[in-house]
Amino acid sequence: MIEGSEGTLYGSTWGYKYQGGRLFKLDKDGNGYMVLLQFSNARRKCGGVQPNGLVEGNDGALYGTTINGGASDEGSVFKLNKDGNGYRVLRNFTRTAAMAQLR
Repeated sequence: MIEGSEGTLYGSTWGYKYQGGRLFKLDKDGNGYMVLLQFSNARRKCGGVQPNGLVEGNDGALYGTTINGGASDEGSVFKLNKDGNGYRVLRNFTRTAAMAQLR
């Protein structure tokens, strides 16, 4: 989990492989829980599944990665506004690109 600049907590959960995970926000007192984005099998093909942590950018948006899914089923980097809108894939990972960097 991370604490946003306004004091709200943001986090991610894993789902079963190819079936999800979610991004959520929560007030520090346990109130205000809200699912910002539910990853699903449909999202697997277009943006990834199994989110793996978040950071807040200088623009106030949330940025993160997924372990699986995306165009090549190798995960992705995404951006999401704190209100749950504006989900956008910034980069899809590929096995070829990852292997090339290891050489």
